[in-house]
Amino acid sequence: IMPYLASANFNLVIDAARTLGMLNDKPAAEKIAPLLIDRHWEVRSIAVTALGCIDRDGYEADLIRALQDREWQVRYNAAAILKDSPDIEGIRKVVVATGDRYALEMLEFMTQSNELWRQAE
Repeated sequence: IMPYLASANFNLVIDAARTLGMLNDKPAAEKIAPLLIDRHWEVRSIAVTALGCIDRDGYEADLIRALQDREWQVRYNAAAILKDSPDIEGIRKVVVATGDRYALEMLEFMTQSNELWRQAE
């Protein structure tokens, strides 16, 4: 599957990254991380999710940067991964320091939604 991460067909790249993330393929993470700056937002979005599945804590800084992506879906996926971090307060401080209000709003939305779901259980 890993060779498809370098395909010229971005749909194959998306499928490969998604699959490797779902398989929790740790060696694939270093090949998926560069996809966070792909020109296709769909690829960046899946790369965020895949890295979050493989090693959220190891790629925390990359996921925080993804919160600042120009596409809301990438920011949404990054916040969805980061909301479960044991150091959410530390992440919040880093995001505040970026000055990106949209990144902060997305993180706050996801953490508040997460808390509401926990209360409902």
